This record gives sequence, C-alpha cells and structure tokens, in this order.
Amino acid sequence: MTTKVDHCETPELTREEGLELFDRRARRLLDVSGEEFLRRWDAGEYMESDDPRVSSLAMLIPFAR
Repeated sequence: MTTKVDHCETPELTREEGLELFDRRARRLLDVSGEEFLRRWDAGEYMESDDPRVSSLAMLIPFAR
C-alpha cells in the first residue's frame, strides 16, 4: 500500500538545537560527547572505522558545525 503525500514539512533547527541533537546522538551511540566526537573525527581517529555508529553520527556533523 502506498500513501500519497501532497507536501512534507521539515522543521528547521536552530544552531543550539542542532548541537543538542548531535550531542545526544553521540552520547547514545558512542558514549562520548558531541564535542569529543568532533575532536576525534578531526584528528582522524575514526578514519579507518567501519562501525556503522560512527558513520551514522558522521552524517549529523553538519548539525554541529
């Protein structure tokens, strides 16, 4: 069964809301703060990771920056 959608509303997040979302997800997925994840990401610590939690969080980096 398919449902026809005439429009889709996507709420916009403020900068603070984006940072909060990213931080919550980092803590849930990897038990680190969003800030710590970004520090490790920028240092290349996750470069060789094939952990789907890392790639899932990496897709959310634009919400934190």
